[in-house]
Amino acid sequence: MKKTIFLFIALLILWIAGCTYCYVCNIRKDCSIENAGALTVQKADSLNSDSPTALEPVVQVPPAIFSVYFDFNMSTCELTDADKQHIELYKKYLAENPGKRISVSGHSDDKGTAQAKSRISIARASFMKQKLQESGIEPNLIDEAGKGDAEFAADNASPEALARSRRVDIQIK
Repeated sequence: MKKTIFLFIALLILWIAGCTYCYVCNIRKDCSIENAGALTVQKADSLNSDSPTALEPVVQVPPAIFSVYFDFNMSTCELTDADKQHIELYKKYLAENPGKRISVSGHSDDKGTAQAKSRISIARASFMKQKLQESGIEPNLIDEAGKGDAEFAADNASPEALARSRRVDIQIK
């Protein structure tokens, strides 16, 4: 009897863990930990040193795509500390890598007319471009585009999915 109860509890724990994983990763699309997209590159010659400071990062590479989220029908938002850190990361990366550019693309959910969705996505991209410029990134290094509801972040079947589609994606080109 004790073995049956133990087996049942173990299966219950595995089922809960699996459901949690499916919800977080497949439905919310949020499996990554903070700054999981940031990669630290080190100097090869510093790895041979015996000093404890030999593993200091030299260059941090920004994530492939970083998204900033907006409220419904809003073309501006309050940037979080994480957003500001990513902007600084992009600024440093561009300063150390001449010839690279940033692409800023605004997106909307599927609510409203095509014209309204296009207008809000362009306004969101412009807002983010302005914030990048205010941080010190040259305007000629930033490409901006409004994509309306052409590229959903999720299936838009729930309020959470709609919220994930109201965003600006920033990426290195």
